[in-house]
Amino acid sequence: MNLTENEIRGLPLEQKQKLVLELKGIQPGDKAYPNAKAIIELITNDRKYKDPTPIKVKALDNVTVDGREVKKDQETEIYPWQYHALSRAFELLDEEFARELGDAAARNKKKRDGDMAQAKEAQNDQFSLIIGRLDKIAELLGKKVALIALVCGLALSAQAQYTPMIVGGLNGGTNFIAATSGVNALATSTTTTTIITNPVVTISNGTPVFSVSYMTNTVTTTPGLVNLTHYDGFGLEVSFALTGAGTTAVPVPLSQSVDGINFWPLGSFSVTAAGTTQVTGGTNVNLWYPGYLLVGNITNANGTAMTNVTVLVSKKGTRAGP
Repeated sequence: MNLTENEIRGLPLEQKQKLVLELKGIQPGDKAYPNAKAIIELITNDRKYKDPTPIKVKALDNVTVDGREVKKDQETEIYPWQYHALSRAFELLDEEFARELGDAAARNKKKRDGDMAQAKEAQNDQFSLIIGRLDKIAELLGKKVALIALVCGLALSAQAQYTPMIVGGLNGGTNFIAATSGVNALATSTTTTTIITNPVVTISNGTPVFSVSYMTNTVTTTPGLVNLTHYDGFGLEVSFALTGAGTTAVPVPLSQSVDGINFWPLGSFSVTAAGTTQVTGGTNVNLWYPGYLLVGNITNANGTAMTNVTVLVSKKGTRAGP
C-alpha cells in the first residue's frame, strides 16, 4: 500500500470496508502486503468504522461478481458497492436496503429540484433585468428618433422603415407631373469632382512658385436605380395626389438587371388616383438573384396634374449573406 496513515484515515467508509475485505483475503506472510494486518487494525479500531452489511439479491442472468460466478435465478448476498456496479444484473430482495436507496434517491431529487428552481429563478431575474434594459434603450432611442424626425420634418414611420427616394427630374424637387400624358422623365444626374494632383514647387529668383495639375472625375448616376445586390427582396411605395378631379390609375413600370447596365421588364403596378386625396400603392418583390431595380417613367393620364409625388423603397437583407 502506498497510502499514508492520514490518507487511510481520510478514506470514505465504503472504501475502508472494501479495503479491509481485500486485505483479509491476503494470506498471512504475503511479502507483497507486509502491512496488511496493521492497516486492518488502523481502520477497524476507528470508533466510526462498521463492517459492511451484505444485501440479498437474485441474479437476473449469469453474472460474475469480483471473480465469483452467480447463476441466473440464484439468490445470493453481495455488498452495496457491488450492487451499485451491477444493479442491472440483479433483482433487489433486501427491503431495508431498498428503502435506503429510495430515501437517498428522493433526497437527491429534492436537491436537484431545488437547484433547478433556484437556477430558473436566477435566470428569470437576469431575463427581467435584460428586458428592463432593452425597454430603457428602446425608450431612449424612440425619443431620439422622434427628435430627428421632428427636426427633419419626416414622418416617423418612414424614417424607421424606408429609405426615401425622391423621383428625379421634377423641376427642382417640386414632385409635379403635368396633366394628360405628362411624363416624369427621370433625369440623369451627373456629379463632377475636381481632384488636385501632382503639386510642383520651383524656385524663381529666390521665391518658391507652386504649380498644380488638375484631373476631373465625372460620375453619371442612372435615375430611379436601386441597388439590390445584397438583398433578397424589396418593397416599393408610390404616393401622390391630384390638383383636381381624376380617378384614372397611374402605372409604375419596373425593370430588373443582374449587372446594373442591361435591363429587362420585371412588371408594373398601378396606383389609382382619388382626386385631391393623397393615395398610396406599392408592391413587394422577392428576387431569386442579387441585382438591380429600375423605376421607369411614370405617366399621368388624368386630366389634372399629379403633385406631392414620392417614391419610397424598403429592402429585405439576404439571409445567406453577400
